[in-house]
Amino acid sequence: MNVICLIDSVYLEGMQVYAYDSPVIRKILSDEYQNIAFRETDEASVENRSVEPFVEEIIHALHVFDSTVAPEVAEYIRSKLQSPSTLSAREDLGTSEWDSDLDLSDLTIGIAGGHHKTRANIVERLLKLGVASCIEVAPSSESYLSKSKVAEAIRDCDLVGFITGYTGHDLSYILVSLNRTGAFRGRLMRLSCRGVSGVVRELTAKLQQMF
Repeated sequence: MNVICLIDSVYLEGMQVYAYDSPVIRKILSDEYQNIAFRETDEASVENRSVEPFVEEIIHALHVFDSTVAPEVAEYIRSKLQSPSTLSAREDLGTSEWDSDLDLSDLTIGIAGGHHKTRANIVERLLKLGVASCIEVAPSSESYLSKSKVAEAIRDCDLVGFITGYTGHDLSYILVSLNRTGAFRGRLMRLSCRGVSGVVRELTAKLQQMF
C-alpha cells in the first residue's frame, strides 16, 4: 500500500467515530476517501496492476457517508483499469447505442458537476468519439461559482449535460436559469447516470435525437 494512502486511511478512520453526528465531518471524509481512491486507481493504472484491497473498503464507507458518489467512484475505477487494447470508446457504447455515421466534429459539449476525475474521463471518451471540444464546469466544492462565470464557459456549447447526483443546488440553479433565458445556444440535459460509461451513453443518445 502507498505510504501516503496508509497515513491518510489511518487518520480518516480516526475521524469516522465523529462522522455520524456531523455533516461537516461526513463531507470531509467523503472528499478525502474519494481522493485516496482516485489516487490509488491512477497509480494502479500506470503500474498495470489491480487496486489495493483497501479501495473496496473505501467504496463501502462512501455508501455510508455519501451514497450519491459511491457508484461514480466505482465506475471510475472500473473504467480506468479496463484494458484499452480490448475496449475502445465506441465498443464500450455498444452498437445499438451508437450511430457511426453521426458526425460530431463540429460540436462542443459541456460537462457540469461530477468529480473532476470523472469529468476528465468523460471528456476523454467524447473526444475519442470525434467531438470537437468539451467544456468542464466544476461544482462549487471544487471552484468558485458565479452565474456570469458559468455563462461564459458554456455559451458556445451545443449540449450541456449536468450530473444531477453530484452537481449541487447552486450550480443546478445557475444552469437551469441560463437555459431558461437562452444564455447559451445549445440544450441542457440532466444526466441521471453518474458513471462514465452511463453518462457517455446518455449524451450520445441525446445527440442522435438532436442531429
